[in-house]
Formats: sequence, C-alpha cells, structure tokens
Amino acid sequence: MRRWQLVASLACLTVISSTFALTGATASRRHQRRCLPHGAHTIALNRHVRVYSIPEYVEGARTESPGTYACLRHDARSLALVLTHSRRPRHHLSHITLAGTLVAFVDSQRHFDVRLDVIEVVDVANKRKVLSVSNVGVGGKGPVGAQATDLVVNEHGSVAWIKQISTRQRRGPIVSVSFEVHSATVSTSSAVLDSGKAIVPGSLRLAPGGEVSWVDAGRTLYAPLA
Repeated sequence: MRRWQLVASLACLTVISSTFALTGATASRRHQRRCLPHGAHTIALNRHVRVYSIPEYVEGARTESPGTYACLRHDARSLALVLTHSRRPRHHLSHITLAGTLVAFVDSQRHFDVRLDVIEVVDVANKRKVLSVSNVGVGGKGPVGAQATDLVVNEHGSVAWIKQISTRQRRGPIVSVSFEVHSATVSTSSAVLDSGKAIVPGSLRLAPGGEVSWVDAGRTLYAPLA
C-alpha cells in the first residue's frame, strides 16, 4: 500500500471512530436527560438506576405526572414507583436503597389518620415486584407506634431493616422506645434477628460474605442474609 493510501485509510478510521464516540456520547447524554427530567430531584443513584421525584409544580407550572420514578440509566426506561396525585391511600416513600437494578423502599400509606408501612422491592429492569413485606410499621397522630429506621437490600432482593417501637407505659416514662432487627428473603418469610433497647438505629449495613451487620450495646452483630 502506498504511503498516501495508508494515511488516507488511517484518517478515515479516525473519523469513523470519532463519529461512533460522538454518537455514544450523545446517546448517553440523551439517556441522562430522560432519566432526569426538567425539575426532577435525584433521590438515589448507582451505575444502573436513578430514582428521582417530580414535584407537582415546577417553576409555577403544574406537571403532568408528579411522583417518584426509577429509571434504567443505560436505556432510559422509567417505572413509576408512586404517583403523587393518588388520593387514597396517600403514599410517602422513604429509605430508598439500591442493589444493581433492584430498588427497595418503605412505602408509608396513610389511610385517613392511620399510617401503615410496607417494604417493597422492585426489579426495574424487568418491571416486576420481587418482594413485599407488610406490617413493617404502623402509627397515628400520637407518639406511639412502629416505624423502620434503616433498610438494606442485597442483589438477590432480600432485605433487612431496623424497627423502632414506641409504646406508652402505665408507669415511668410516657413513651418507651425499643428496637428490633428484621430480615426477609424472596424464598422465606421474615424473621426477627435481634431485639432490645440498646440497638443503634442507623447502624445497619450489608457485610461481606452475604451477611448483614448492626450495633447492639456497643457490639457489632452479624446474621446471614441470603
């Protein structure tokens, strides 16, 4: 091959490579924009999924579909986790956590003056519910009740959470607070891993070796999470 032909071939390859790179970058930016619409707020993010909320009003204008969404970042497919305009029951999502394309969260459903908490695990890639755990928490207007303070999820869709329980006492303090550590898997029912007043809320972690850890009375405890 003559020298000028070699130079021309290399230049052509450079242009083609640059074109592919620009196309990929443009597609990536387009997906990013679609995964974060105007006025949206990012709640949770990893390599695979972005969870964001759209308020009811953006810059004074009412939005068409306010709510909380999960979006696959590589192709911008989105899934509504809850819509704000749902009247009854009213939903509030908290403790949103990610593992790959799985999204776990606590769905607090308010029926008039009663709050009922449910843990949901959703596979965003396949648009299906992997796990649902009821009776996670309950509450009303008063200080008594139960609620989740921590939530973790692993790549299998199994979850663990710390539950805070506030009860009214006949004598002594008006409200007594205790804690429980729970787990639930897709193949078995939920289980209580630990209970007591010295469990530290906010200490729940996924640990190496398929375990979950938390702190109780200054000690780090472990349990398997299949």
